Amino acid sequence: MIAEYLSGALGKKEDRIHEAVVLYALDRYCNAEKIRMALAEYDCVILDRYTPANLAFQGALVSDEKEKRALWKWIDLIEKNLPRPDAIIFLDVPRNVTRALYAARKQKNPLTKIDIHELDTEFESRVYENYLQLARERNWLVIKTVEGDQLLPPKAIHERVWDALKAKAIL
Repeated sequence: MIAEYLSGALGKKEDRIHEAVVLYALDRYCNAEKIRMALAEYDCVILDRYTPANLAFQGALVSDEKEKRALWKWIDLIEKNLPRPDAIIFLDVPRNVTRALYAARKQKNPLTKIDIHELDTEFESRVYENYLQLARERNWLVIKTVEGDQLLPPKAIHERVWDALKAKAIL
């Protein structure tokens, strides 16, 4: 159903805020036991996009700050029984670089579809601003991934992540 939502088959994203919250939360709940087992077995478990993505993306569909904060509180409530992270890392990729990455991805594989979020540049900008706001307010680790207009090599980003985790005594 998430694929249907992202394709636009379920309607306009602005009309499906709460449904999208629930779809993404259910996807995480379906995998919660696997996450718990991995946490029991390994020292480090990394998840790409988790509750913070729900907060940033769905919050970008709400224009009123008070309404957005109420939505964030509701998302936190819905997802409260999921495994909680020791750290949240926001890889800060400015919008101009993100747009270039989308274009390169499409050029590399013409079958790659851009989803309803990626098609809406204003929405994507609000998502990015939400990530920055949440990172400030919730004390996430923010990793700068760009120098000038160039994305850093994966190894350099990895080193920045590692250094930030060590500085917070998480590793």
